[in-house]
Amino acid sequence: MRFSLYLAPIFALLLAAAAPAQTETIAYWAQNDNNLPGGGFGFTPDSFPQAADAGALANAASLTLENFDESTSGPDDAYQCIQSFGGTTINAEPGFASGGALGPQGCTADLTNNGMSISIAVSTEGYEEIELSWAQQRTGTGFNSSQVAWSSDGGMTFTDFGNTGSLATGSFFPQSFDFSAIDELNDNSSVVFRITLDGATGASGNNRFDNIRVAGAPLGGEPVDPRENIFSEDFASDPFANGWTDQNVVGNQTWSWSSNFQNVEFSAFAGGCQVNENWLVSPAIDLDGFEAIELDFVLSRNFNGTNDLLVYFSTDYPGSGDPNDFTWELIDTIDFGQLPATNTSFEFGPFDSLDGVEGEIRLAFRTGFESGDNCGIWRVVDVQVSGEEIVPPFCVDDSSADDSLTRIHAIQGDGFASPIAGSAVEVQAVVVGAFQDTDANQIGGFFLQELDANADDNPMTSEGVFISEFQASASIPEVQIGQEVRIAGVVRERFGQTEVFQISNFEVCAEDRLAEVSPATIEFPVDDLIELEAVEGMWVRLPQPLTVTELFNAARFAEFTVAPERLFQPTQVVEPGADANALQDLNDRSRLIIDQGLEGSYITPFQPGLDGSPLNANNPIRVGYQIQSDFDGVMGFGFSNYRLFALQPAQFDEADSARPEQPPELPEGNLRIGSYNVENLFTTLQTTGTVPCGPNDLDCRGATSESELQRQRDKLVSAIVAMDADVLGLMEIENDADDSTLAFLVDAVNAVDAVGDWTFIATGFKGTDAIKNAIIYRTGQVTPVGDFAVLASGTPVDPPIDTSRQRPVLTQAFRHVDGSVFTLSVVHFRSKICGSNASGANLDQGDGQGCWNALRTDSVLSMRNWLDADPTGTGTDLNLVVGDFNAYAQEDPLQVLIEAGYVNQAIQANGGDPAVYSFVFQGQSGSLDHVMASPALNELVLRASNWAINADEIREFSYPETFPGTDAPKPADFYSPDPFRSSDHDPLIVSLDLPVLPAQVQLAHLAPFAAGSDSEVEVRVNGESLLTGVAYGDATGYLEVDAGEATVEVFTAGASVPDIAATVNLLPGQRYSAIAVGDGLNQGLDLLLLDDEVSAPAAGQFKLRLGHLAPFADGS
Repeated sequence: MRFSLYLAPIFALLLAAAAPAQTETIAYWAQNDNNLPGGGFGFTPDSFPQAADAGALANAASLTLENFDESTSGPDDAYQCIQSFGGTTINAEPGFASGGALGPQGCTADLTNNGMSISIAVSTEGYEEIELSWAQQRTGTGFNSSQVAWSSDGGMTFTDFGNTGSLATGSFFPQSFDFSAIDELNDNSSVVFRITLDGATGASGNNRFDNIRVAGAPLGGEPVDPRENIFSEDFASDPFANGWTDQNVVGNQTWSWSSNFQNVEFSAFAGGCQVNENWLVSPAIDLDGFEAIELDFVLSRNFNGTNDLLVYFSTDYPGSGDPNDFTWELIDTIDFGQLPATNTSFEFGPFDSLDGVEGEIRLAFRTGFESGDNCGIWRVVDVQVSGEEIVPPFCVDDSSADDSLTRIHAIQGDGFASPIAGSAVEVQAVVVGAFQDTDANQIGGFFLQELDANADDNPMTSEGVFISEFQASASIPEVQIGQEVRIAGVVRERFGQTEVFQISNFEVCAEDRLAEVSPATIEFPVDDLIELEAVEGMWVRLPQPLTVTELFNAARFAEFTVAPERLFQPTQVVEPGADANALQDLNDRSRLIIDQGLEGSYITPFQPGLDGSPLNANNPIRVGYQIQSDFDGVMGFGFSNYRLFALQPAQFDEADSARPEQPPELPEGNLRIGSYNVENLFTTLQTTGTVPCGPNDLDCRGATSESELQRQRDKLVSAIVAMDADVLGLMEIENDADDSTLAFLVDAVNAVDAVGDWTFIATGFKGTDAIKNAIIYRTGQVTPVGDFAVLASGTPVDPPIDTSRQRPVLTQAFRHVDGSVFTLSVVHFRSKICGSNASGANLDQGDGQGCWNALRTDSVLSMRNWLDADPTGTGTDLNLVVGDFNAYAQEDPLQVLIEAGYVNQAIQANGGDPAVYSFVFQGQSGSLDHVMASPALNELVLRASNWAINADEIREFSYPETFPGTDAPKPADFYSPDPFRSSDHDPLIVSLDLPVLPAQVQLAHLAPFAAGSDSEVEVRVNGESLLTGVAYGDATGYLEVDAGEATVEVFTAGASVPDIAATVNLLPGQRYSAIAVGDGLNQGLDLLLLDDEVSAPAAGQFKLRLGHLAPFADGS
């Protein structure tokens, strides 16, 4: 018994128990007062900072905008890109209508509001367990990132806390962030929350924020009572009109209600104490659904008496009739000695007699009078029945019979999107994949799949779904594969994947049920991508061994792409148009991303490489590796692609893609020519992105520091030296005026090359780009013949060439040490990227050739016609064209050369099969780089090959010291000074066997004024007669002579002693003119051998050589 003078709070206190303290609103912004003075709705500079509309500490709170586009317009100077849209009542405080909402837009074509913030400053003094919540809606091009951060020092420093991610569009969604674990935010007058918006893709794209609320629990506040009132009666109104009854068994006195004192009373006194038995019986009280049931009541009494008050309950009393005819259980007997007769209220209870009772009961207060002189008055002041609601088991033993469940196949439907998105559902199924550990950057959820017994018979409806823990209000533990669990949540489509989020209830139902779930089997290629949609969310097994086809995101996002075999760019292997499009469709149906289930960039440890330990430069994954058959994962969809979230580590087999430590072995000839795109080798460092390079002051590319430049140099040099070429065409080297970058590279090569005889063709600036084409060569193997030639805008050629959008063609003639003269042309034509200038025939025609195909085709035709016109003047038909055509083998530009008889050397070496490659783009291999030989030169080719050191490699193994697009340093073991990933294109090498040519000698004349000059002479070379029957004054055509050191003798006919004898060195293929000097009288006869220049004069010029004039003339 507890004494109380104040009845009002009695039962509020009765229900208090140990539980978390209830939160209160600290500050609240309704966004409903956004009227502009001139009419309409919006915001002006005077709108901020916004005062809070409600909350315990509203006067210490404000809301502002930061880093946003402050452009204004109109008579009210309203912000152009901060709108006031219609709001919602989601998360609203009581009494606040939907009203308006704060609506930041992307703003302008430059999306100037990307990166803006909503800043919420509050005091939390006197509060803990801080929460921030609001309602948010997004349009399709609105911000897809809302990054929440907190500050405990008034905004001096911020700590990121969470992100809403990209919300579904069209509806308001509640957003809530629980900061209860952040002690720094408790009882603090300088708290600031910041919501930073990013990712808008349209100027009018927007997000709407409404009912922004900061809440907390009072420090030391009263806990929330988990108990609920089952029945309550305070007798403030007539109880007999509300189901109470008075059952008078003996006597005439009754229970009566006092409206003044708000109680019911019974007195047996009527001119003296009368014999009575009276029952005050309650209405029926339903106890179903409750446990820990307690009864409390408040009584008072007046006048001393010996009549007790007995309290009962009955489960069978119908509400009328003599109570004695039914069963009653005694709860307690209150005798006259337990409380004074002073009309003071006393609380009795709690009584647990009702605990465990089910169904309806009635309470009864029985009193009366049997004998004696004293009969007191009993008053019942308040009655309360309370209990804890019985939460029925969430799980059911037999889920197949539970109509409250929504089957996963019903959630997924038979199309690409859920037919019930936005619906609340309950699902009970088996965990087939768990990726919950967000601290380890996992995707924050798990996958459920129906028991086989609960699956439907429609093969187009998936039996699996992703359960996202985003915005979950239920506590979700770490689940285990094979557990059967039950969840309640809301269905949504997120980036094309069906999932259930906002989990409000969770329970583990059973363990070890994986054996009752079967994996789906998928073989590639599929007939239609709907086959992958039909297993979205399910445990999937890949029965066939699959080949790695793409590694672009292997290090960054821990994902790689597989297919039944290496996928080729369609126009590498089939004709553009219908055939290429059909092959592209097949490729699209043949690939699948293997995803490690991580979010964020460059998460460590990196995914396993070849040996099972984390990736590094010496433990790679390469395109062409195979993963094991029967690989298991869970099918998901994200970033526009189906992806298998791996349930086991991939075991890689090098297959036919092991790292080639040396270039392919080619038949040994006497000349090796290579082609190599060196991927932006610049000695002018890209330090700030604004240092100008090239003739048009374009931004520099390549290395950003001296150490990066050395790393780039070392990788390139290791590749070039190993290629063992004699001549090398280069692309993407700095277009500098003094060729200092070429000199830098050649010096580095010579420093480690065994012979060290490399040099370069000095061209200076060429073209309009920051990069140019170049040639380096070994002086011991070839010698330039004449000057280099350049095909560029303005060169007379049909059709005219336009190099304003591409690099000029560089051509140089060389003489090999064995005499053959050949030309090498280096090309780098316009890429397939459309840009803003493509139009007409240069737009993507949908045939697989991309943009600028017309320009590339015309450029190759110009080059072919230009080469036919012999730009070097050497007359040779031994022409080799190498470089980056930015066109695949079956595309129009290559066909221009093939139609002229040029032969693609890589394809010829592959037996005519065009399935060769030097580059991998979007998971498809092909050759943008080609070695094309003229018909005459093709006869001298032994074999050609690419060296697969770059295209198959992970891009992060290249020379930069930071990860692409970031300032984050790469691990030291991501770099090795070897050839692998020295560029993004593979080099190509061709081996030729050029003939050893004889020298050619012509007798220009001998000595027309010598004694006996009219006599016939014989010319012998190395003792063999070369020519007879000529006079000293005669001249001849060119005569073939074995190259090398030779003794040349001239005899007068019949003489045994030569008039002239000389030793000369005749180079293969070289032309010489032999001239005799002297007269045999005043001066002895001698032989002069002149090296004839074979190159044609430049246009508009001629070449003149004075052999000798008159050596014996006066003044000679």
